[in-house]
Amino acid sequence: MNLITKLHLFPIGIFVLNFVIRIPFLNQGYGLDSDAWLNIATAKRIALSGHYIASRFPGFPVVEWTYSLFQNPGYILANGISACMASFACVWIYEILKSLNSPKPFLSSIAIGCVSGFFIHSVTSMDYVWGIQFFMLGILLILKDRTLLAPISFAAAVGCRMTYLPLAITGVLLVAGPMVSKRKIGLIGLTLILSALIYLPNFLEYGLTFLRPETFESNVWHPVTHLNELLGPLGALALLMCFVGFFCKGSIYSKRKFRFGLFCTAAIVQSILFYLIMPHEAAYALPAVILIIVIAFSNNSRIFVVVPSIVFILSPFLFSFTHLNNFQILGPAFKYRSIRIDQTKAMESIGKFARGEDQSIIVTGYSEPMLRALLPLSKGDQVIRWLSPKDSIDHWRYKGLSIFYLDSNAKQHIEVSKLNKEIYGFPLDTIPGISCLRVSDGRLKIIPN
Repeated sequence: MNLITKLHLFPIGIFVLNFVIRIPFLNQGYGLDSDAWLNIATAKRIALSGHYIASRFPGFPVVEWTYSLFQNPGYILANGISACMASFACVWIYEILKSLNSPKPFLSSIAIGCVSGFFIHSVTSMDYVWGIQFFMLGILLILKDRTLLAPISFAAAVGCRMTYLPLAITGVLLVAGPMVSKRKIGLIGLTLILSALIYLPNFLEYGLTFLRPETFESNVWHPVTHLNELLGPLGALALLMCFVGFFCKGSIYSKRKFRFGLFCTAAIVQSILFYLIMPHEAAYALPAVILIIVIAFSNNSRIFVVVPSIVFILSPFLFSFTHLNNFQILGPAFKYRSIRIDQTKAMESIGKFARGEDQSIIVTGYSEPMLRALLPLSKGDQVIRWLSPKDSIDHWRYKGLSIFYLDSNAKQHIEVSKLNKEIYGFPLDTIPGISCLRVSDGRLKIIPN
């Protein structure tokens, strides 16, 4: 055991295991969320121009700059970086649980890596897992009394997603000592300064307008979708076991664990508030779910760590909800993988068609980033359009260009293609002289209106 510890085989094993189980999920597009494709499309533009461009406000500079280093990363590379981030996060969680004397830190860290929401987003090009990785590293550095390094990691988390800023400030308060002290104020100040430096290119490019919040069409909450994405049926059961084990034990024994639990509770409340206030994306609640499990595993008895861990490990692969009172055998990871495959094949077919078109434009909506990620920048700028006023259709038609739009297909998750006033301000399928691009059974069909 001492030799294993000295050679750091447990952390290495955690990283390798977490990465290996994600490999089969890396090559199915950049993710269901069009923002994942937008990160790649933006990175290509940053690499070409040499200066910062936000994918959308307020920007995700750590993610965008990192992807831009690879100029045009493919699915495996881009998603593989996220898988590495997830694997590192699990290593930090292992070290945190070990420092808090958790009964089974190795098994627990593997289990947390298999929480459905964490697993699903760790094989896409979204920023969620990146932020969690840097945030957990910051917590670990504080628990290890490497407090001067913690602000760097917290600032990197903020650079992945700005909503980590209040969580980072809360994390600094985990430092031992009085709640308010010169040391903590200094560390908070350093975190703020480093975060501001990361977002300096955003300010130089856009001024303070980069802080302008995005506007969204709908804040409708979809409980079945979100429960599937975050936990799945088995994950929900495992989380319930964690709660039972925590309350059965009844107390947090050490002052160190109490301080950690207090910090986590504050961070959990903030994460849930972001989830409730912002448009209802399930992944906004992911930091809260991870921290709840970490608190439970750091305090529960052995049986209430081992059993929930085994259930969490199975949760992304077995059973997913179709309704709150009904489920199917395929787990959330396979369900999302199937949709991603359909989506990616459809977008690749449309991208292949667009490459061969010189006198055409394709009207897009939220699927625009998907096409831009697949096309060379110059081709994307030439072919892809987002049209709002109706007279712009006549404008392009007057130039002698053929006009196409994307078919709405829920199976392929091209949510952008809704032909309604919410997207374009007018129904495209009623305008004569333009054609619909529809992918059916893997084949692209052109259907005139």
